[in-house]
Amino acid sequence: MATTGEGVNKSRGGVAGWLVRNWGKSAVAAVVILLVAWFALPDPEEAPQAPATVPVIRGDIENAVAASATLEPGNSVDVGARVTGQLNKLHVKLGNVVSEGDLLAEIDSFIQSQRVSSQEASLQALEANTDSQVASLELSRADLQRQKRLMEARATTEVDFDRAELSLAQAEAALARHYLQIDQARASLEEARAELNYTRIASPADGTIVKVLAQEGQMLNAMQTAPVILQIGDLSSIRVIAKIPEADVARLSSGMEAYFTTVSGGARRWNARLLEVSPIPEAGGGMGGLTYFDALLEVGNADGLLMPGMGAKVFFLTGSARDVLKVPLGALTFAPGDGAMSAAGQFAMRNAQRAGGSPWGGRRFRGGNNPWWGGGEAQNRRFEGGNRDADSPARPATVQVVDAEGAIETREVQIGFSNNVEAEVVSGLSEGELVVSGVNQSSVPNMGFGGFGGRRVW
Repeated sequence: MATTGEGVNKSRGGVAGWLVRNWGKSAVAAVVILLVAWFALPDPEEAPQAPATVPVIRGDIENAVAASATLEPGNSVDVGARVTGQLNKLHVKLGNVVSEGDLLAEIDSFIQSQRVSSQEASLQALEANTDSQVASLELSRADLQRQKRLMEARATTEVDFDRAELSLAQAEAALARHYLQIDQARASLEEARAELNYTRIASPADGTIVKVLAQEGQMLNAMQTAPVILQIGDLSSIRVIAKIPEADVARLSSGMEAYFTTVSGGARRWNARLLEVSPIPEAGGGMGGLTYFDALLEVGNADGLLMPGMGAKVFFLTGSARDVLKVPLGALTFAPGDGAMSAAGQFAMRNAQRAGGSPWGGRRFRGGNNPWWGGGEAQNRRFEGGNRDADSPARPATVQVVDAEGAIETREVQIGFSNNVEAEVVSGLSEGELVVSGVNQSSVPNMGFGGFGGRRVW
């Protein structure tokens, strides 16, 4: 018995010793065994991907040129000071509504008042001297008549007679000059009174105070240019100034439909028409060195929600289809030349390949003469079927339609107007039907170890 136990221990010790002595070979053998077991096990079946579906709905499709814009008053008036002086009082504040003739501000009127008083005194002095000038004229006229009688009686000399005529002419000229001085004094008085009135600044129009550019106590110098102290804007209408990139100017024309939105207005649209596009780009170039042109729109603002200085996003409609059946562009697959396969078409292709068939009757999906997939070149192309004109003829496409039982069928449809997001369905679909627009992200397996979702890659 002892001999038998010693032999077993010796055998065990020999295997363990061999493993210790040949640890490298042991590790390689273990890896080979694991790989054989890995490939011997069957691959787990891939769960079918659930389609993302959308209903066929009725609505509008628009193709538009988008631009940023700024809002301005429909009409604005700069109110300035026409006399030099200190601004004593502002009777309005920013946002006040004023009517034509309302008092807006007052300028110190001391100098203007003194000038009026001086001109009034000068006029009164001239008018008081009028009687003296008239009396001198009458005396000269009487003296000339006396000299005429004396000449007839040969009782005077010709020198005295000539002096009498000269005296009358001088008196008449002096009176005429006196009347001109009175007229000049009256004009100077009216001018002084006007300058005095200019110290009280009245509103030239109805509107809202949109800018206040001066403060009480500020010195205003009107010697060269009239300083602007206020700006009145007519907010019953709003002008929208949009910045159009040079590349989009040719797509715009006067009278075309447009609408704009504002941040504060939420989803509300303000509809308008393009009035004009400036033929000269803005000075100095636009943002990023690009060239921009100003496009003008105007809308009513009866509710007062639009304010000067607001930013807006303007959309100029270059084409539209109203009240039509429409589906997302990703639900459509077009024939060669209209672009690469849609998301719905790729979904159908993957499911068909998984099932060992084809959604289009056994047609191959890559290479060859397959009309639904043009190979690598088509895969790299962006969709080119969008932005079609509303007058363009309908063109064929296919969609994946989901019936009431959840089965998916391929159906041919006719597509009309489209943009980069949606397309008009001319025929082949009814409102409310479900079409495949892609794959639900929740049904896509998570990426596992090595980025292969747990699938064997060796």
